[in-house]
Amino acid sequence: MLLLQQMIVLFILMLLGYFARRANKISDETCKSMSWIVVNLANPAMILNGSVNSEKRIEGSELLMTMGLAVTIFAVLIVISMIIPLFLRVQKRSAGVYRVM
Repeated sequence: MLLLQQMIVLFILMLLGYFARRANKISDETCKSMSWIVVNLANPAMILNGSVNSEKRIEGSELLMTMGLAVTIFAVLIVISMIIPLFLRVQKRSAGVYRVM
């Protein structure tokens, strides 16, 4: 549950960053610096923290349920990635970049 809470917080922070950039409150240089911090510092730190602090191993039916949930989420994300470029009305040449994001 803690991981889900952390992911929700990160998603909210991404939304705030998106809207701040759209409102021209954050410059391109600031975006690049913040992206570097997230990719090179924050994400590896979260991965290490999660792997070091895990006290319980997932086995049996919990593992099967977790894998099923992961596959379902992945499938939903693929569908959403196809809808987002249409919703944002991006140019066809940029649609692939938006799908990957």
